[in-house]
Amino acid sequence: MKRALWVIGAMLVAVLTVSALSDFWTDKPYTKWSAKDVRHLLSESPWGKTTTLRTAIIKQVHRETGQFSSLAGEGEGVPDPTIEYAVYLRTARPVREALVREAQIAEKYDEMNDASRKSFDDKWGKFLAADVSDKIIVQVQYSSNTADIDRQLMTFWQNQTAGTLRDIAAMTWPDGQRVAPIAYWAARGAGREFQLAFPRPKDSREDGAISVEFQNPNVKVEGNSRIYTKFQLKELKYGGKVTY
Repeated sequence: MKRALWVIGAMLVAVLTVSALSDFWTDKPYTKWSAKDVRHLLSESPWGKTTTLRTAIIKQVHRETGQFSSLAGEGEGVPDPTIEYAVYLRTARPVREALVREAQIAEKYDEMNDASRKSFDDKWGKFLAADVSDKIIVQVQYSSNTADIDRQLMTFWQNQTAGTLRDIAAMTWPDGQRVAPIAYWAARGAGREFQLAFPRPKDSREDGAISVEFQNPNVKVEGNSRIYTKFQLKELKYGGKVTY
């Protein structure tokens, strides 16, 4: 009986936690969002979603090089190699606010003096006020739990252009029209993210959906798989307006 009550209690806590996270953007201003709130909005919300690719195998990874090895004793077993893609609509108002809040937390905004706060507000105020009426920018963060695959992903995405991605990346508008990216940017060095820019549809309907798709490169986990992310417009309301 006690075990049953414990399980029920745990389930209720989980439900309440999910509910609290899912409502925070309507319950408090972005300046009060926590780091956990920001991560949730960018990866598990109407404006941000995460796709995980997984191959159920166990391989040896060499301790020093990070390369896969078939020889016993050369490394440590890495079960279930995975790739994660977090896809979010960077031009959506709550996403832009989340990015500002992320910067506030990282730069300890609450501890800044007046001059530093003014400089921060001027810089990020321009970011929030930027005109995005003619484009939709999709930001993608990628990662893998193995060094070898991580390097392959980095090499691939850091060497793409809008031209090379025309055949493997696209957005589908609410009317069903499929459009290719018009611009592309990828972080360099240790960065593991990229942006795809698409033209914005001229009609401002609030029903239907937009979707983004691109092809995972031919690496050891689900190579050439399609990453497909769909955003329902009716779920993208913020402050009473659909925003993406």
